[in-house]
Amino acid sequence: MFTTGDRITGPFGEATVSRAEQADVPGVLAVFDSAVSWLTRKGLSGQWGATPFSAIPNMHKQFADWIAAGTLFIARIDGTVAGTLVITDEVPSYAEHMWGRFPDTALYIEAFATARSLEGLGLGRALLGWAEEHATRNGKSELWLDCWADNPDLCDYYTRAGYNARGLLVVNQWHARLFEKQLSPAEAERVLQNSPSSTSNR
Repeated sequence: MFTTGDRITGPFGEATVSRAEQADVPGVLAVFDSAVSWLTRKGLSGQWGATPFSAIPNMHKQFADWIAAGTLFIARIDGTVAGTLVITDEVPSYAEHMWGRFPDTALYIEAFATARSLEGLGLGRALLGWAEEHATRNGKSELWLDCWADNPDLCDYYTRAGYNARGLLVVNQWHARLFEKQLSPAEAERVLQNSPSSTSNR
């Protein structure tokens, strides 16, 4: 079962992680718009392009579909969407060829972003910690994700979070680095011990 209403805390303050609803789409798109603007200013538009997600109709539909499937989660701070991630047992179509069959023991993270106004305050790491907890609650022992391979800082971010590079994906002319994290029994126990009553304090 998916769990909602989990609390995560850190230098960013306190956030509540819950499953997104259709009314949250504008707030989710605003998080990605801020990320796209920030990446473009840094000369990294190759990651998600330079067009705000809110101006792309297909993005509205994609997020609405994830919400309908129950796989899009958001972190709220003071009632405002501050972070977002999809966590699912289905691998994205562009990465399917990396497995004969995606492991039953794994979940895949997509659409992971946090508001740029909270840069450096640890919300992203806290959300990854929540994802680990979510995986262990649901009997999973692996997390997979991918990111733009030509952003070394982003690849390093996942490495420092304990993810191991497991290959390179080529999607048209776009290159993505595939990452995987094994949640050992000891790691799973640590995550759950740090999260009494379905509450995460990382």
